[in-house]
Amino acid sequence: MFKIVTVPSPILREPAKPVDEVDDKIKKIVTEMVETLEKLDNPKGVGLAANQVGLKQTIFVFRNQDVIEPVINPTLLWHSTKQTLDVRKNSTMLEGCLSVPFYYGTVKRYEKIRISYFTLEGKRIEKEFKMPESIIIQHEMDHLSGKLFIDLLLKQKGRLYKVEKGK
Repeated sequence: MFKIVTVPSPILREPAKPVDEVDDKIKKIVTEMVETLEKLDNPKGVGLAANQVGLKQTIFVFRNQDVIEPVINPTLLWHSTKQTLDVRKNSTMLEGCLSVPFYYGTVKRYEKIRISYFTLEGKRIEKEFKMPESIIIQHEMDHLSGKLFIDLLLKQKGRLYKVEKGK
């Protein structure tokens, strides 16, 4: 299991490098990232980018309903014009990050996106995602660019909340 890198680690601010080939080394990294995400419980993670575990590859894994899906070298192809704070209908979901523990905030994200990426089998595919997966993917793609959700939150003048034990 990988250890989660937290702020202020400089690797979280460095853009990731594209994967040249989906070989056994990359498959091993993805397998360990999936295991790490599966075991995270407090809080339960919904996505994990390679730089969050100290690696510089353009890889992330995310929960797509009940399955953890790997994404290698993603490219955003399209996004809806509509943005939202609402991840689930009739509620505002606070966005958080395993690398910024105990802080949550309101961030506007696109409701729908289409990305192109490589699968673990090395096949390039295009896929469209809607909420909540589109929100998770945007968050993880920000990580791969060296950005954190708090950067977007500050730019949008959103609210940031700190969770403290017993409160």
